[in-house]
Amino acid sequence: MDLWYKHHFRVDLVAGGAGVPDQIVFDMLSYKPVRAEEAQKVLETLSTLYDQEYTLENVSVVLSEQASGLPEGVS
Repeated sequence: MDLWYKHHFRVDLVAGGAGVPDQIVFDMLSYKPVRAEEAQKVLETLSTLYDQEYTLENVSVVLSEQASGLPEGVS
């Protein structure tokens, strides 16, 4: 997720606004898998803050297997 390089936002403020733990935003920034629901909350918060449309379709986010509808450990 390259949005941090563009906006240099504070992780704690974005996570708080999205209602997710700071670690979720750190994981997104590190291209670690996160649940789609959590990623969408973060992207919605960033969209509101920066008056841009950030979605799972136009931002690179690694989603966990649970988000794809598969049980963990099944691919």
